[in-house]
Amino acid sequence: MTVVGYSLLSVLLGLGYLLLLYVPGYLLFLSLGARGAIARAASPIVTILMYASLGMLFHLVGIRWSLYPVLLAIVVLLLLISLLKRLLPVDNLLDEVSTERTPLQLPRFGYYAAGVGFLILLTTLITGTAGVIPQHSDSIFHMNGVWTITKSGNGSMLSSLSSLYSLQSVSVSYPSIWHAFVALLATPTTVVVATNASIMVLPLVWLHTISVFTDTVFHYDRGVLLYLPFIVFVTPISPTVITYLIDRWPNGLGISVLPGLLAISVHLIRQRFPRWEFWPRHRIVSPLLLLLLWLGAALAHPSTLVAVVVMLFPVLTYLTMQVVYMLHHRKMTRKTVIHFAILFVIVVVLLFAGRRSLLSRLSEGAPEYISWSDAFTKIASTLSIYTYWSASIWGDITIGFVGLFTVTGAIWLLCRKQSQWLVACYAFFFVICLGALVFIPIATPITALWFSDPLRLMSVLAVLAVPLAAQGIRFYAGLIIRWVEQRILVEGRERMSTSIAISARVLLLILLVFSLGGVSVTRATLVSRLYYPHPNWHMVQLGPGELELHHRLKHKLDGRHLVLGEAANGSGLLPVTAGIPVALKQQNYSNLDQDGWYLRRRFRDLKQDPSVCKLLNRHHILYFYEDNTAQFSEHYLPFRSPGLFNVDTSRGFTLIDQSPGVKVWRIDYCQQRHLPIPRNVLFP
Repeated sequence: MTVVGYSLLSVLLGLGYLLLLYVPGYLLFLSLGARGAIARAASPIVTILMYASLGMLFHLVGIRWSLYPVLLAIVVLLLLISLLKRLLPVDNLLDEVSTERTPLQLPRFGYYAAGVGFLILLTTLITGTAGVIPQHSDSIFHMNGVWTITKSGNGSMLSSLSSLYSLQSVSVSYPSIWHAFVALLATPTTVVVATNASIMVLPLVWLHTISVFTDTVFHYDRGVLLYLPFIVFVTPISPTVITYLIDRWPNGLGISVLPGLLAISVHLIRQRFPRWEFWPRHRIVSPLLLLLLWLGAALAHPSTLVAVVVMLFPVLTYLTMQVVYMLHHRKMTRKTVIHFAILFVIVVVLLFAGRRSLLSRLSEGAPEYISWSDAFTKIASTLSIYTYWSASIWGDITIGFVGLFTVTGAIWLLCRKQSQWLVACYAFFFVICLGALVFIPIATPITALWFSDPLRLMSVLAVLAVPLAAQGIRFYAGLIIRWVEQRILVEGRERMSTSIAISARVLLLILLVFSLGGVSVTRATLVSRLYYPHPNWHMVQLGPGELELHHRLKHKLDGRHLVLGEAANGSGLLPVTAGIPVALKQQNYSNLDQDGWYLRRRFRDLKQDPSVCKLLNRHHILYFYEDNTAQFSEHYLPFRSPGLFNVDTSRGFTLIDQSPGVKVWRIDYCQQRHLPIPRNVLFP
């Protein structure tokens, strides 16, 4: 297929993924009486919650995870809800979520947003990477995860990706909602293009949800929305940097839906909390909805829920203090106290359930390289929520102004005493984000929850910074407009000549074109880095002619047998490029894979160590992928997998095919010798 063909297919798949992400959740909202912009923005989280539940249910009852059974189950669920509404005396349970406000009501906003959305898609498609294989640290795991679900039909987050962790039969729970979601429109042979399409549309989801969140925050001043699309375009950290530069695709999904979660949370808290009643008619639907939505965000990616709690810590602290004050002065009803107690217990249970992951992250501590060296540049990068400079000089200049706009917007809100909670949350999380670059007591250890990765933290900070930056640029635009009105127009008559006025407009248009053009180059460069990594990163897995080798192997290897090779080189991509199963499916090896660990260290000793042949036969491993590439990312491969390098293939092996630097062998030695295996094989 040509580049144009892949691009068209990617656009169609992207449209399908948008529909699958929004429609089920919004239909559920409509069936429960909720409609409007906030319900639409929160719909992806509801959809994620539905997919997670259906994935576990399908696996339990033996239904294969695929598109049509999932759609049928959603239709049945909606019909059941409609039937219950007729039988039970309930109606419009979620009517409080409904709102008549929508950003599209603002004149010209729809055109601006559509233009920015088109530019985002264009900067992705113009790179011609719709059908190119991503090559990065986590891409092997995620694409093999999608491929595994399409082959097995298991979409349960409790076990769908277990085979990626070990050759043995182990059960591993992993938040595989993104993988199951992509698998709905993917087949074993289209995993690459489906993956590319799914991450291509995430910036559009982000544009929508951050617009609704900004409209919810600045409900008293909607003019700021006109400047929001520009700010979204010039802040590529969310989710473009996350999905393309560091290939954290499930994380990108969580970040994209996060503003929708905040929008509905702010809306409900603003309506209910001042009255100290959670819901009329003595119901607890509102807090239950929030908890379910927070759970859905956690299922998209656990770091999303952590981000909400840490980001909103100042607000949660304030609300808690208010509750304690009202309890002390007995200004709350008994039912409201019971509601708060139930919420508190549920939150404690959720934190207790995730205690192991949280504690293990925190116990890792902060990296030793975090210091105050070059502090000014680090602070400026955090303000601009961007660190990958030098892609385009005009792009760098434009992105650099984001910090100025953000600070200006924060000061403007503080002076006007409006949305001060947003400024407080931004300042709090800014310090934590900065703690990933310079050492700050308390803040720096907390960054371990995000692996002390400043890009991950900045993607969360952008949720708060983008509305502030839009407010800031609106402030400067207001200054310019007032200056023009005072200096150029006097009592409706132009003081300056028409030619000068036209020249000023042309100059402004040129600056805008250069800014958008520079950022477009920056965005295209970021997209390209996923498929063509910088040579210094040592992320390239497919060498010259290696992809063609994979295509030939599709017809030369028996798909019932596995291929053994270091997962960080080209062998790890065999499932998605040729449909051939491999023994080692991810380059971040798990301690659960004892057999894989033994083969990675002792395979080259198969003629002296009979246990090697035993393991090969046990797991139906018939082929060996010899690739002498020594470096991948920070890993020196011969050190961590010594058994897969310098293997003597002169006897007991048959060469099947090769490309420059790569040879694929059939392992004949173990088929010829069935030696007894020692009972006790030592493992780490």
